Amino acid sequence: KKTMRASHVIIPCLLILLWYSGTFGGSNDNALRDAAPHPQIIKIPALGLGTWKAKEGEAGRAVKHALTNGYTHIDLSPRYRNEKEIGEIAFSTLNRNTRHKLFLASKLWNTDHNPSRVRPALLKTLSDLHLTYLDLWYMHWPISLVPGHDTPGNIVHDETTTITSTWKAMESLYNEGLVRSLGVSNFNVEQLEALLETAVVKPVANQVELHPYLPQGRLAAVCKKHGIALVAYCPIGSPGNAALNKQSITPLIKHPDIVQISKDTGLTPAQVLLRWGVQKGVHVIPKSVTPSRIEENLASLAVTNLSVAQIRAVDNIRTTPPTRYCMASHYMKEGVTPLEFWGDDGGDMLP
Repeated sequence: KKTMRASHVIIPCLLILLWYSGTFGGSNDNALRDAAPHPQIIKIPALGLGTWKAKEGEAGRAVKHALTNGYTHIDLSPRYRNEKEIGEIAFSTLNRNTRHKLFLASKLWNTDHNPSRVRPALLKTLSDLHLTYLDLWYMHWPISLVPGHDTPGNIVHDETTTITSTWKAMESLYNEGLVRSLGVSNFNVEQLEALLETAVVKPVANQVELHPYLPQGRLAAVCKKHGIALVAYCPIGSPGNAALNKQSITPLIKHPDIVQISKDTGLTPAQVLLRWGVQKGVHVIPKSVTPSRIEENLASLAVTNLSVAQIRAVDNIRTTPPTRYCMASHYMKEGVTPLEFWGDDGGDMLP
């Protein structure tokens, strides 16, 4: 009789627990409390939507449109100052099953490198995005800055915080299951190899500027050696970059060889550049807030591969020296040259 009375208490309690865990349903809020999928099972989609420079009033709609039209990979950052809008418009109504199909990445900003600031920074990003975990969390730059001193003309480096200590703090959040994987961004070869000497959790990706004008061959070889994916921002260049236009550098989408391949294949110039990157094994995250271009970029995954000759033609598009659209000169300490800052010229041919 005592056993039967105990079962009358235990079984209803189990049913209540299963309900609130999402096993039998429940609200979206309860479903999104589920833990992240196993952190070691990571597959970065070949193409994603970048959100850098997506302005207020455009960013949320762009991400919503991307998700509606088949995107699963969205690249974000608190530095882009649009995470709250994107979270409210695109992610706040996600249910558990939909969330687990997406690959959402964000970043730790330079002023939050001090270990005491790492956890609060991640929690704010998760709150702004209406998420309980990230699939990938990058260290945005290998640069530690003093809070409040991160704008051009007001840069103050934090000389007391090391990349190693920041990474260790990020690893603790990975171990908690708040992020499924860790990555780095804008790391050169030397910085990447130095981190690997002390990292317990290996970065799964290095996000850098990469395109035919800046093929990053040496960095690509080192990443391949260590099983680290390359994720390319500005994969089609930066067509609206006024400073480079003044230098008479032909925008990649208008380069004669790209235009010719476009005519031969029926692809747009942007799709030619994206296909080149994907066929080289690079993950590409073109930014757009224009619905038709968002759809056009994703469609580049479904088209026929470029031929070997066409790939080689794109490989041979070079500038001397290599062209960086994101030089980040305001982060360089006094007396440091771009070559010293970036580690090499990035001009080696992409394998």
